[in-house]
Amino acid sequence: MVSVMRQRASSTGVDLPPADPKAAVFDFRAVTVTFGGANVLSEIDLQVPGSGVTVVLGPSGSGKSTLTRLCNRLLDPSGGVVSVRGTNVRHLDVLKLRRAVGMVFQRPTLFDGSVRDNLTATGITDVEAHHEVLEAVGLEDAFLDRTAATRRRDVHVEHV
Repeated sequence: MVSVMRQRASSTGVDLPPADPKAAVFDFRAVTVTFGGANVLSEIDLQVPGSGVTVVLGPSGSGKSTLTRLCNRLLDPSGGVVSVRGTNVRHLDVLKLRRAVGMVFQRPTLFDGSVRDNLTATGITDVEAHHEVLEAVGLEDAFLDRTAATRRRDVHVEHV
């Protein structure tokens, strides 16, 4: 049975080890997750590299969200071990882990306004910092003034 983490805001466990871009950031070893007697994930072995972009694709119900929830201990596996930077997530301070592990949800929603407005709302107010953020995620400066309502005509996705 999956243990759903309902921990209160407390600081227990060890800190996250330092990042090493050459090593796996997440390591799943023989991970199984069971809901109501059915395996959602079964004996998964997976390493997520510490650099680059990793995308998990699959049909609805294939376990993508479950896999993601294991990374920050919103769920614990029924079997196997999930490690971050070489340390079992069960041994890490859950608050520090959750602050360090970001998630992109399946249906992201932007706030009203432009990308620039959204960055400013997070406290990133420096114009140069806006450009650095876009560069870090591989977008051109023209995206700063796009809104959620902007047509996606200038976005090209190449399927291979």
